[in-house]
Amino acid sequence: MSHRRLEKINRQIVSQVAELLLFKTGDPRLKSVTVTRADVSADLKKARVFFSVLGSDSDREKAEAALKKAAGFIRSNLAGSLSLKHVPDLTFMFDKNPEYAQRLTRLLAELSPAEAEESRENDELSEVSLAGAPEVSPTALVSFKTSGLNEGNGS
Repeated sequence: MSHRRLEKINRQIVSQVAELLLFKTGDPRLKSVTVTRADVSADLKKARVFFSVLGSDSDREKAEAALKKAAGFIRSNLAGSLSLKHVPDLTFMFDKNPEYAQRLTRLLAELSPAEAEESRENDELSEVSLAGAPEVSPTALVSFKTSGLNEGNGS
């Protein structure tokens, strides 16, 4: 299956699951859940649906249990909205990326102004050193690789 088709199905799953959680489930544990992304297998038999939750670890665990319980309901409702012969089995997974981004933001905010300035200067220095590097064209790389092959064959 093409990459574009898989991406389209991923987007549809995210959109439909988010809508189902918001409007069709009556479970209050699912009201604070945000569907962040989906990852469908190439054979379309399985889909991992990633979510995040605002709140504590306890809230996350409650939401995860509620999602596991509602997986069948969600899957059956997806059948009507996805243009697939078979709806993939859904596995809900907590997405750690938002937490990781929050932690990085906090760490960056804790940097003193002097450390932040030093970091910017280091970034500028690496850009300058790369700016003077010679540019190599893809055809030069191909000719280099093929010439190396010819030398190894004794030709």
